[in-house]
Amino acid sequence: MTTGYSASVWLIVTLVVVGATASCCNESAAEQRRLATVSGTEFFEALEAERQNGQPILLDFRTPSEFAAGHAAGAVNHDFFDTSSLKPYLDSLDRNASYYIYCNTGTRSSQALLIMDEMGFHRVLNLAGGWQRNASRLSALDS
Repeated sequence: MTTGYSASVWLIVTLVVVGATASCCNESAAEQRRLATVSGTEFFEALEAERQNGQPILLDFRTPSEFAAGHAAGAVNHDFFDTSSLKPYLDSLDRNASYYIYCNTGTRSSQALLIMDEMGFHRVLNLAGGWQRNASRLSALDS
């Protein structure tokens, strides 16, 4: 009787340990891959933290004329409406790098976020409200 009881206990313990290990590993993968539209506060805090540890890439998906009227220092401009070159451009980027993206209102960059997700990018944060809502903070960024 003790042997059957011991086997049951070991089975339960094994299942709990395996489940906890799988849960742990899945959370690590989820933490490493993050694509989201975030508030200005979260965007700028994450960008600042990333600048301490690495080289985040700031992508501006507005038109060239919108970009010329004002943009974040160090931002790379790619016109979202240039549909013939958008996917080839994104395909040339490192999918493991950290990207911080924006457009004028957040609509185009939200669409770019979906495309980047489909293409397998690992870390992309989209600025909710885009340039219109965050121009002063974007303009104040140092390159």
